[in-house]
Amino acid sequence: DGEVKTPGMLQLAAGMTMLDAIASSGGFTTSGLREQVILIRNDETGLPVGHSVDLKKVAVGRESSGNVLLQPFDIVYVPRSKIANAGIWVKQYIHAMLPIRPGLSIPLYLWI
Repeated sequence: DGEVKTPGMLQLAAGMTMLDAIASSGGFTTSGLREQVILIRNDETGLPVGHSVDLKKVAVGRESSGNVLLQPFDIVYVPRSKIANAGIWVKQYIHAMLPIRPGLSIPLYLWI
């Protein structure tokens, strides 16, 4: 779920890892935060517990232990990057409040 191209439920295949699941969902979007992908898994008591995984290191081959094998009912959530959040903030609180759209020219003279 989150910042992948086609979020949704997947059929769990034997040996499927977090990166496999993300690839099966179309991969990361440009706004996906690869350094803090969240794996939510139920603990022994049945309560959901979240773990942050740096899949950027896994993807470039610097670390393989972070590419966790998935279990039934696991949730993989790719959060939005900080710069993407900032872009949304600018769109909602700056662009939306301007009396004119950015990029439009403002006439420097008035005809009277």
